[in-house]
Amino acid sequence: MAKQDKGVVKRAIVTPDKHFPYEDKPAINCLNKAIEIVKPDVYIDLGDVGEWESFSHWKWKRKKKPPLEYILPTLEKDVRDVTGVSKGEMPSSELHKSILESDENIQTDNEK
Repeated sequence: MAKQDKGVVKRAIVTPDKHFPYEDKPAINCLNKAIEIVKPDVYIDLGDVGEWESFSHWKWKRKKKPPLEYILPTLEKDVRDVTGVSKGEMPSSELHKSILESDENIQTDNEK
């Protein structure tokens, strides 16, 4: 492994649109394995983590969107759908666990 690491400053895994809860499960499993194998120094999420149906352009296409205060109550459901957690719980998906473990390792490494 030392030979492969020659000249490597940091390793990163960058991921785009996952759209939880409609994620591509085989792709997420592959990402989890990549995180385990690569043990990245940095994880970068480019966005579109969730579907966020309440605020989706597609939900309101050809309809008059109601005022924001009428949409906000559905945000909590969207958050639960995207994170897979209920209020006050930790994320349960393997991807979230891998990311949290990576973050803990990065913080530990940076403190050395």
